[in-house]
Amino acid sequence: MPSVKTALTATGSCPHPTRLRGVCGMISARLMDKTTNDYLYRIRIYQAAGINEYDSDEIKIQKIRKMWALLEDQLVCDSTQFDVSKGNILKYAASTKHDAFIRDAITWGVNLNRVDPTDNRTVLDYISFHIERHKGNALEGMFAHYNKLLKAGGTKHKNEL
Repeated sequence: MPSVKTALTATGSCPHPTRLRGVCGMISARLMDKTTNDYLYRIRIYQAAGINEYDSDEIKIQKIRKMWALLEDQLVCDSTQFDVSKGNILKYAASTKHDAFIRDAITWGVNLNRVDPTDNRTVLDYISFHIERHKGNALEGMFAHYNKLLKAGGTKHKNEL
């Protein structure tokens, strides 16, 4: 089996940002591919990262991390139902209650601590804000769940970076 570095070079690991078009809508609508029964966002991220069917899990993760790092400024969502203009895709996944995307991002080991220039917060700051905002209602519990999940994945508040 080739090393990760060899595989990344040999398979042309150059990210394909056009494959990320519409990924925010795929997250909010929880769109599934009928052929593979997999989330469309996951398929698109794999395509954007240049993943092929022969890649090991380790190589897939390396490719996704590389793609994410190079294209992080493009991994933002803008929606009338999202309270952050051009906000980090992780914040959007939390706002649309998409556990699978958040769990994937943690598994992939991507940067969970990006500070958005539009609201000057990390995803954990965003979650904490919503926990306070929704004290006493059902959304408080959902955001508390994300808070626990993301902290376990290594996410930090801006003041901890």
